[in-house]
Amino acid sequence: MDHVTINELMDMEAQQRLGELREIRNDLAQMQRNIQEMMTQMNEIRKNTAEKESFAEELKKMKEFITSNSAPKVDEVTQEDLSKQIAELKDMIVHSSAMKSIQSCNTERMVIGLMKEITDMRSFVVKICASKTTKQSDAEHMIPGLAKDVADLKEWIQAMGSVSVEHRSSFEVTMANFMAEMGQIKDLMAKSITQSSLKVEARSTEMASELTADVKVFKVLNVEQPNARGARSADPGTNFIDADERRALGTKLLQELKEFIIENASAKSTRNAGCNTDPKNSRDVSTDAMGVTQLTPTKANASTITHTGLGMKNASTNTVEPLIKRRSSDGNGAEKVVPKPAEIRKPAEHPETPKNPEAKPQHCPKTKENIPVRKSPDELKSKKTERTDESRPEETEDRKRRRSEEEEIHQRKRKRVEDQRQKIKKMISVYKRFLDKQKFRRHYGSRGNERGVKCVFCGVHNDHYSDGCPEVRSAEKRRSLAASNKICLKCLHSTNGPHCQSKHRPCFYCEPFNSSEAEGHHPAFCVQPEHCESIRKKVQALQADLDSITTH
Repeated sequence: MDHVTINELMDMEAQQRLGELREIRNDLAQMQRNIQEMMTQMNEIRKNTAEKESFAEELKKMKEFITSNSAPKVDEVTQEDLSKQIAELKDMIVHSSAMKSIQSCNTERMVIGLMKEITDMRSFVVKICASKTTKQSDAEHMIPGLAKDVADLKEWIQAMGSVSVEHRSSFEVTMANFMAEMGQIKDLMAKSITQSSLKVEARSTEMASELTADVKVFKVLNVEQPNARGARSADPGTNFIDADERRALGTKLLQELKEFIIENASAKSTRNAGCNTDPKNSRDVSTDAMGVTQLTPTKANASTITHTGLGMKNASTNTVEPLIKRRSSDGNGAEKVVPKPAEIRKPAEHPETPKNPEAKPQHCPKTKENIPVRKSPDELKSKKTERTDESRPEETEDRKRRRSEEEEIHQRKRKRVEDQRQKIKKMISVYKRFLDKQKFRRHYGSRGNERGVKCVFCGVHNDHYSDGCPEVRSAEKRRSLAASNKICLKCLHSTNGPHCQSKHRPCFYCEPFNSSEAEGHHPAFCVQPEHCESIRKKVQALQADLDSITTH
């Protein structure tokens, strides 16, 4: 696994993170829209509750003042002064409404109603002044009262403007605090997103280093694994046998060989003793109290023993004892003490041996050890089994420690292999999740329904679409041809300006991955199919590596 694969894996994870960030950004935008709606509703509620009642009360007061009869002298207020005050009142109302930026429909209707009442009042006063039938006393009585009402209305409008400013300032402070809190939340989320991105980058770097190290270990493991299997298949009982144990085992085997040779020699000499009639080779035969025959050679042939088919052998020089001593000695020439076999009496003479009544009793030559009797096959088999059991040395502490160390080494190697398999499985799952988003695959060549179609890259008619051009398959080469031939990247037509005015569908290759980039090019120029094809090949290679690890 090279570093290019790791970088691509990091790019894929970064794209997933970007998608999550886009979702968070959309959620924040929705929250901001909800907050604006809440602010609008709060403004309407405040204006409706605070101004509706005040307008209704003041209109009632104004009507009461108009119909009242209390007034100062006629000379103090004239018609011109009244018109001037009414104009000032109108300008003040307009200026106050402009200062408060009234947006509520109810407030606008109330202001229009107030202006209508003032217009009606003015026309009423003019009508009274112009009417010839109206008495001078009535006019003089109504004009001063109307002037007073206008003055009171002016004071009320000023008071209303100040109250509205206070309400507006308090509401603006509250909304400013609320927006500040929203700004803090936005900064905190941006900081968290930045930290998560840094963590993802650090983790990706760590994964790359671990994966590189594990690949090296895996290569070493593949080289060492046959030797490890050979070491495990070896017999644990034959390892770690030192020189002393091998020497003791060899001494024991030589002792058994000596017993077997002496047994065969004694049996042959016993069978041939009765058949020997030569006076020179005569032997004294005697029987002890237990019924065991003893053979005693004469002085003439005390040094020789006759063996059938073997010739004459010197008893003093050519015997088995020196041979066993030579074989039982170690490399330095030092002899080892061979234990003597147990004394076993010989049975009686063979019944088939002919007896010579004139022959003197013969006795076997005296030796340092009594000759043992041949044992039965069952005894030899049982003795061989005991020797096999005794030949296995018991496990010492050193051997147990070495076996435990070897087992730990093999266990660590198996754990590394398992970790490597898990990492490869994880990478395969990530790649497959990425490939599952690909809904379409690029098809090169003819599909059978290309009538009236011309490929803009190779110029062939009625054969294939431009997206499936088999001659020019690389998206980079297609873009270069489009730039040289002035072909639009969105509609595949000749460009007439910097912006394409024709309607076009978004690219269906990269729309599942990145919807913003899908609007900027035609599917024929999309690089996503090539990228997905390379990822598909990597998945196949990883699956092959996983199968090879499993078989080992």
